[in-house]
Amino acid sequence: MGLMVLAAVLSLSNAQIAVVEVAAPATLPLQNVTTGYTIRDQVECLKDGKTKGYGFDKYSGGKPTVLDCKVRCESQTNCVGFQFTYGLNVVNQNQTFSCFPILLADANGCNVAKGGDLKDGRKGNSFWIRDAGPVAAGSEGPRAGWQGDGPAAASGFLPFAGSDCMGGDGSIYFDSKSGKTAAECQAACMADTSCYGVNYNWRADSSTYQRCAGKKVDCTLVSGRSGMSFFATVSRDRSSEAAATTTPAPTTTPVPSVAGILSSNNPSIFLAVVGAILAVAFV
Repeated sequence: MGLMVLAAVLSLSNAQIAVVEVAAPATLPLQNVTTGYTIRDQVECLKDGKTKGYGFDKYSGGKPTVLDCKVRCESQTNCVGFQFTYGLNVVNQNQTFSCFPILLADANGCNVAKGGDLKDGRKGNSFWIRDAGPVAAGSEGPRAGWQGDGPAAASGFLPFAGSDCMGGDGSIYFDSKSGKTAAECQAACMADTSCYGVNYNWRADSSTYQRCAGKKVDCTLVSGRSGMSFFATVSRDRSSEAAATTTPAPTTTPVPSVAGILSSNNPSIFLAVVGAILAVAFV
């Protein structure tokens, strides 16, 4: 059975915005992404010290796949694998869709050899173990944006639907119910060289609807934000990006004057110039 979509439609004056909650699949989807990962069905990673990384949940919108979960794991330092929910859970309730990376600095945690860190009997859960161990700092894969059901990203931005970027607060470009669009929010960020990205609330029944908040580079992406999207600038170092695209001013070589040549103490320069003048004169 495919992913089921439950849509709650919120009416606006001339438009509609749908807040979509995606249910987990009824069976474990064995998609062709197992290279480099070992699947443990009905298992959960319960290692002490683990933290949940940035993943997908019911507020992400769209239809994330196991491959999307894998990409998010590969992009985060210390990711040892990801937890993926599907079907009915232990109390026979249909779970909302979620998958999130598990971050552990301990390379011996929640892997195939350390079965004690993995709790069996977790119906509707699966843990996808990264065979190479935690993603090493400096070896993270590229981060992929996710539009979901949120507004589109403008050129030069990556969208992260259902997300916020915590910390690193910058300017509030537009306050709640400003009437400003997501495109105008991103344009305000792009015009500010200190802006790394913006949070924009597009859910009409929210008290912070249409609020546009700038963020600096040290903010941290988190999921679980209904009707909110974070738009990150493609390049974190905006000043370097601007410098790299600036055409340098042309350089010119100064031409020596006749007086300067005649006053030169270098006889070879004087003779070369005189020879050139005579050659022209007798052509």
